[in-house]
Amino acid sequence: KFSVNPDGVNYSRYFWEEDLLHIHTQIDKSIEPNVFIKKGKDLRKVIKALLLNLQELYPHINILLENKLSYPEWISNVGWEINKPTKSLLSARYIIKKAKEIIANGINPSYLLIKEGWQHCLDDLSLASFEADPIRFPMGIKHLVQELKKIGIEHVGFEHSLFGAKRGLSTKLAQRYLFKKQDNGYYFPCQKLGNSFEFFHDYYKSLKSQGVCFVQTFADNSSFFKVKSSQYKQLYTAYQTASSLFFQGVSWITPPYFKGGLSFYSYSRFA
Repeated sequence: KFSVNPDGVNYSRYFWEEDLLHIHTQIDKSIEPNVFIKKGKDLRKVIKALLLNLQELYPHINILLENKLSYPEWISNVGWEINKPTKSLLSARYIIKKAKEIIANGINPSYLLIKEGWQHCLDDLSLASFEADPIRFPMGIKHLVQELKKIGIEHVGFEHSLFGAKRGLSTKLAQRYLFKKQDNGYYFPCQKLGNSFEFFHDYYKSLKSQGVCFVQTFADNSSFFKVKSSQYKQLYTAYQTASSLFFQGVSWITPPYFKGGLSFYSYSRFA
């Protein structure tokens, strides 16, 4: 069935597959359905059956709780995190140098967390892409992870702001996911849950493909980042859902608007 609004910009159709209704509300016929309706008499059974249908249709974005892995063993071992140098910026060369030094001193960390400062950002500190800074990490994330594995650090993770970067997203990146500018003039990935999920999904897919095992996110409580509590919840939902597809979804939270900020952790399904 087809319908067009007065402006001629909307396209919709639907079809039944047994007792599952697929609904398209996009102009492009090739786009997957974005609404599903299941019919039945028992509400609980209908909900369960619908979730199972969606898991079968889209296994790449749905993982049942019973199929998720438990804590990886390596997280119980000694870990290490590295911050940017006091008088310079974080770089691949600095990270490799410090990793070799700490191992030479008899410490063999099971995992390494690379703190903020590695991202590719514009001059205004907004996130430009999903890659590392091209000047300070000229060989990219994948090469850095491989070099760290060569010297004995098997699990590498990266930290980033829950808002993408310290000043949110660049205009170009924000427009790709249809994010609108906030009242403070910056773009944060928290307008619509679907768009937020897509952003984090693509981000973590990129990191995972380059050998990253886990991520850590943070959000401070400064006046710059004052957003509605509903937006915090949306960011958390999108981040946690997307991260659980590529990493083991484990979270630790300090509630927003309290001292200490807001932090999330997610560890690798691969490990």
